[in-house]
Amino acid sequence: MRSSEPAIVIYYNKINRYSFNALLGAIETDEEFTYIKVYFINKEEKLLNNIEEILQKHRQILLFFSFFTTQFKKTKNLIQIIKKLYGEKIILVAGGPHPTGK
Repeated sequence: MRSSEPAIVIYYNKINRYSFNALLGAIETDEEFTYIKVYFINKEEKLLNNIEEILQKHRQILLFFSFFTTQFKKTKNLIQIIKKLYGEKIILVAGGPHPTGK
């Protein structure tokens, strides 16, 4: 059965994994968020392969990215693929040094 709640997907790759720790700690202690399922995906290929499976369980995905300027082109390409495939089923959230600086 598909949940009416969205899922949070964290693109938790090796370079950026520490960027999410404070955010996740805040979410974990807030009772309003305890019912939301959080998925951690650490590789681009796994991310693309698992989105469809997650969407079968949840009506929508909030997909979090954190990236440096040196990762911008690769992240932009990945985001374009995701937007083309899934459109409004995925809400993209960006953070980290590059998005914050822009």
